[in-house]
Amino acid sequence: MAHRDLTMAGETAGCSAIFTESLEDFLTAARQHPRGLVALRADAPVQPDELRRYCLALGGVMEYEQAGEIRVVRNDPNIPNSTAMSDRPLPLHTDGTFAARPPERFMLSFTRADNGGGGLSTFMPVSEILATAPGPVIEALLTADYLFPRGYDGDLTDSYIGPVLFPDGAGLGIRWRSDTIWRPQVIDHHGTKAADAIDWLHDYLTVTEPYTYSAREGETLLVPNTVLLHGRTALSTDSPRELLRVWVTDHRGPGVR
Repeated sequence: MAHRDLTMAGETAGCSAIFTESLEDFLTAARQHPRGLVALRADAPVQPDELRRYCLALGGVMEYEQAGEIRVVRNDPNIPNSTAMSDRPLPLHTDGTFAARPPERFMLSFTRADNGGGGLSTFMPVSEILATAPGPVIEALLTADYLFPRGYDGDLTDSYIGPVLFPDGAGLGIRWRSDTIWRPQVIDHHGTKAADAIDWLHDYLTVTEPYTYSAREGETLLVPNTVLLHGRTALSTDSPRELLRVWVTDHRGPGVR
């Protein structure tokens, strides 16, 4: 699949990024552009305590059971049923789909980069999906109730049931995960073609070229989780790629049914 370079995207593309080289500029841009992708370029990897300080400056850290505040993400063959911790491509998705209020934003801070051409970060703005999707698909994704489980072992404790699309500030937000492990299951179609809508969105994201970005070691990305799907390409052989991920909470928040 071809890719679109994020650094070449204009402001009208729906997936432009703001690049900064100081913490002050990074935090200012983050506050001014809550629905934008903001990058901080540094000479050395950021330590967990420092990354946590960035989050607190923007509102706080969203913690959930078993994961703690900051998660280390790297290829680990000992962890089964995880695309994020494998060398396989990570399909476009949102974080925290099981939560009643998914994190508005999250940070990815790269401690080691993949210099073999793999592990490119991928992005797809919800605006492009809305501009392309047929009306019945949008209606279903806004109306039907789908199951978003916390785990994939059959335990549905703390799962979320609701629509894929929801009001989010001045526009619409999205919660989405569809891969080889899980695809959203219809709980109540509410008179819509709910299953067909899931199939359409899954196929669209599979064939549409995403925006890509090759993050540098020491770089931190602030990603608007509910308006920008994210993923990555397959890692190169023996890739050392490693990053810290932390969910940011602020005073915004998607509508919850």
